[in-house]
Amino acid sequence: MRLLRTACMAMLGCSFMVAPNANAQVAPFKHNQPVTHGLPGKSINLEKAVRESDLIVTAIQIFPGMLFPTSAGQASYEEAKFKVTKVLKGSCGNEIVARVVVRGLPADAREDSLNVDSEYVLMIREDLDKRSKAFKVLPADQGSIAAVTAALSAQQKK
Repeated sequence: MRLLRTACMAMLGCSFMVAPNANAQVAPFKHNQPVTHGLPGKSINLEKAVRESDLIVTAIQIFPGMLFPTSAGQASYEEAKFKVTKVLKGSCGNEIVARVVVRGLPADAREDSLNVDSEYVLMIREDLDKRSKAFKVLPADQGSIAAVTAALSAQQKK
């Protein structure tokens, strides 16, 4: 039971400490320290993601989408809405709707969900079912945008 409780707390991103003896109790949760695991697609190489993208934009999330469980250890946010601020590759309107899949397990591959009103770099491709999927997400900071722009330039030179 203790192992199950510990696994569930770890999946939810709770931080906790276990005292060294077997009769010890779990210390209170620390909710004031955000845990960051990385954004969706963190394990995908940037150059590969740029090459496989149909569309790359910077966009602000305006609706998180509807949460659907998918395979074990993943959650799919269907029909997440984004307001496009800049198009880096491809073309689109002022808003896009995309599916965002977030990994929860295994623990070392865990990814964070996106936040409404936050800006991201979205690398999007059309799935076999003709729906857009944001398969790699980066924060929309100067470093990320510069890295994506450099990867796009390198790809165009080939």
